[in-house]
Amino acid sequence: MDGQLETAQKFLEIETGLSELYETFARSFMKHVDFWEKLSQEEAQHAYMVQTLIEEAKKGRLIFDDPRIHIRILSNMVEDIKEARRRAREGEFDSDKAFRFALNFESTIVEKKAFENFTGTEEKVADVLGKLKMYSMKHRERIAEYIKVHLPSA
Repeated sequence: MDGQLETAQKFLEIETGLSELYETFARSFMKHVDFWEKLSQEEAQHAYMVQTLIEEAKKGRLIFDDPRIHIRILSNMVEDIKEARRRAREGEFDSDKAFRFALNFESTIVEKKAFENFTGTEEKVADVLGKLKMYSMKHRERIAEYIKVHLPSA
């Protein structure tokens, strides 16, 4: 598989996985169900946006300098999400741990500049990447603010 396409598909796995994880948190922590459901829905929308990147990668219009490095990082992130979801389903997460995981994960996306290391030959690629970066930053900020207000001991 082409490295550009594989990288874009890993982003899809991340966004879909986060949507599923946040839905698991919503079912597990009813006190915060509205918060988690909203994040889950937003991640599902992000997954839909990533489809644009996949289509552009198939056309050779999405470029990442060294996708092999990026694929390893993204694969690890996918596995982290899967493991967190498994642990959440098995009751190994309390509410505080769920919020800490989400905050750390969204922060990692921003800090690793996951959506900044691409270039595209089409304007819509830059638009999608910019939006995904902005949404990750907003999620990190919303989670941090929610923790301050609703979980001051976390």
